[in-house]
Amino acid sequence: MEKVKAYGAIGFMSLMFFATIDTIYARALGDYVVEAIGLRAWTGENQMGIHLSLIYFFILFLLGAYWVEKYAREVLKINKKTVFLLFLGLNAVFYIVTGGVAKNVKANAEGLLTIGFKPTEESEMTYDFENGNYTAFEADIILKNYSDEEKTFYLMITDRYDSELIKIYDLDGEKKLFVLEGNETRRFSIDLENALVESGYIDQYDGGSGWSMLDQIIIYNEDGEVLLDNRKFVGLKL
Repeated sequence: MEKVKAYGAIGFMSLMFFATIDTIYARALGDYVVEAIGLRAWTGENQMGIHLSLIYFFILFLLGAYWVEKYAREVLKINKKTVFLLFLGLNAVFYIVTGGVAKNVKANAEGLLTIGFKPTEESEMTYDFENGNYTAFEADIILKNYSDEEKTFYLMITDRYDSELIKIYDLDGEKKLFVLEGNETRRFSIDLENALVESGYIDQYDGGSGWSMLDQIIIYNEDGEVLLDNRKFVGLKL
C-alpha cells in the first residue's frame, strides 16, 4: 500500500506538471480539463490574459510534490535523483502519448481537417505593395497531409489579429489549386511569378512592406472551409 501511495504521488505530480505545458500538438492539457467542467482556462479570449488553468494545476502540482515528500521520500526513502528521473520519464511518456493521439485524430478526421501546419517548421510571408497592388510577394507555407488520401484544395492567408484575407489565384485569374498526396509534407512557395495575390488590406494604404510568420490560413474546397492554426493542431471547420 505504501508503494502505491509513493509511486502514485510521483505519477500525480508528473501529470499535474504536464497539464500546464503547451505541446506542438495541443494546448496545455489542463486547459481542456478546465473548459470541460465549465470553467475558463484564460481570463481573456483567444488565450489572452491570465492563464487560469496554469494556476489551478500548479496548485495541484504542489499538492503532488507534498505527497511525494511524505510517501516517497520519508516512507520509502526513494532518493531525489530517482524521483527526478521518474518525473522526467513520465512526462516524456505523456508527451509521446499526447502526440500519438493528436496525430491519430488528425489522420482520421473528415475532409480537409486531415491537413495541418507542420508543427516543427515555420511558414512565413514577405511583401511590398503600392497603390493597392503587390509589387513583391513571397509566401512559404509548409503543410502536411496526415491521411492516406490525396487532398486538393484552395487557400487564403489570414491572421488571428486581422480580419482581411489574402486570396490566391493562378495566373489566369482562377482560384489556385493545391495538392497534397497521402502522408505528404510539402512546402508551397507562392510568389508573383506563379500566382495572382489580392488583399483588401493594401487598398487602405498608398504603399508599404511587411514580413510575418504565418500562423493561420484557410483552406477550402467543395467539402467546406477549414481554419488551420499552428496553435490548434486539430484544426477548425468553419
